[in-house]
Amino acid sequence: MDAKLADLKASGLSESEAKREALKEFAIEASILKVRGSDLGCLATDEGIQIFGGMGYAVETGMEMAYRDARIIKIYEGTNEINRLLSVGELGKRALQTKELNLKAAGKSIPGFIFKSAFSGTPAAGGAWEAQSVQALKNAFLYLFSSAGKALGKKILEEQEVILLLADILSDAYLAESAWLKVQKMEQEKLADAKTIATAKATTQLFIYEAVENTRRRAVEVIDSYSGGKGEGFVRWAIGKMLKKGKLNPKDLRRQVADAAIAKKGYPF
Repeated sequence: MDAKLADLKASGLSESEAKREALKEFAIEASILKVRGSDLGCLATDEGIQIFGGMGYAVETGMEMAYRDARIIKIYEGTNEINRLLSVGELGKRALQTKELNLKAAGKSIPGFIFKSAFSGTPAAGGAWEAQSVQALKNAFLYLFSSAGKALGKKILEEQEVILLLADILSDAYLAESAWLKVQKMEQEKLADAKTIATAKATTQLFIYEAVENTRRRAVEVIDSYSGGKGEGFVRWAIGKMLKKGKLNPKDLRRQVADAAIAKKGYPF
């Protein structure tokens, strides 16, 4: 946002105009991050209280205040439900109304991706599976968004349950790609030692693994919701072929990340 703000001011816009346009540019990303950040804050404090047991309720530990502070973030600055609706709504607006985004062009590669995925095995983790999965998550969102839009038309705006599911799929796709790009940058530019990079990679693999499984489940619900439970067999088949389960051990990945955090006594990378 700061970089965009500086560019806009340099182009001649006033401070207020530049700020408005810079915020607008990243409205979708900001909505996603607000939702996921506040959800994770609540999860962390809830787990903290659980670790303390009954003492988690006591003022002395500080956890009860942390929990209240974390919980309010899901409400102010736009509730998480509103922000989830906004992320998909703003994306649709930029694609269909203002034409700032060309989702149709992005969607043209999806049939080829589905065909390739259907007739190839699961890539090995360590680069190929992660890259394939990130693209599959993005394609799954676009494919479901398009399918639901064709089935529901303008009525899709009234089907908030469907939009909320699509928002969660969009969020997973965006965060999975962001995390994987960060890991690649860490490796290429040697931004950390090998052990730290390994922890970052394990964390990202675990996130992508969970994102693929969550998207598969949400996709079924989206399809059943707009088709009245009748199926949409090809869409369901295509989603299943694109989202390939990684050949990973999630338990081992979680332990690897947890061990690194315990050893560092803090965030591991």
